[in-house]
Amino acid sequence: MKVALAGPLTHIPQMLFWWMIYLLVKYEFDMAGNETAIWPSFSIFLKTMSSGPAGFFQVLAGEAVWLNIILFAFNLCIPAYPLDGGRVYAAALILKLKVEPSKAASVTAMTGMVISLAMVSYGIVRLFTGGAGFSLYMALVGLYVFYESYLLNNAVKRDDLKNHPIFGGECYQSGGATDSRSPGGDLTMAEVSAPADIPAEEGVMA
Repeated sequence: MKVALAGPLTHIPQMLFWWMIYLLVKYEFDMAGNETAIWPSFSIFLKTMSSGPAGFFQVLAGEAVWLNIILFAFNLCIPAYPLDGGRVYAAALILKLKVEPSKAASVTAMTGMVISLAMVSYGIVRLFTGGAGFSLYMALVGLYVFYESYLLNNAVKRDDLKNHPIFGGECYQSGGATDSRSPGGDLTMAEVSAPADIPAEEGVMA
């Protein structure tokens, strides 16, 4: 779960970095004579961007701030495998809610396919109603999510989760339980030194 959370969380320092750049280079007033806000606008102002190096970097930094916010929310808040939000969702099912791994994988796969169909449907509708740029990206991501979720669902049906790159992990297979043996599968020192009651072989004096 920590690994899945690490990816989206990297967008926070990146967003803060670009926000600081924005504050350093932003104009005191915009093209209309209004005082420029300390938080960048979501819209791109071509006049500001073409006004000089400071204007260019102001718009660049402002858009980078919003890009990192969108990527953070998109990756973390949508519980669709294989997005980071889907990985966190799967880890929560197994490690926190103690759902059996194969059932958790099935729920994760079905959730991902439902969300992916909604993403593709939204992208197609927006594509024909004037939102060509982002809608095309949304539809393509939806197709990718559906494909990966479909493969996961097939792995569940074949009972082949042990070879899956995510659900094949030891922590997922064991439901978060720790093994009493060492990571390599060898006996620990406590196991080696523990006395064992081994019966004497027949015909050999104890």
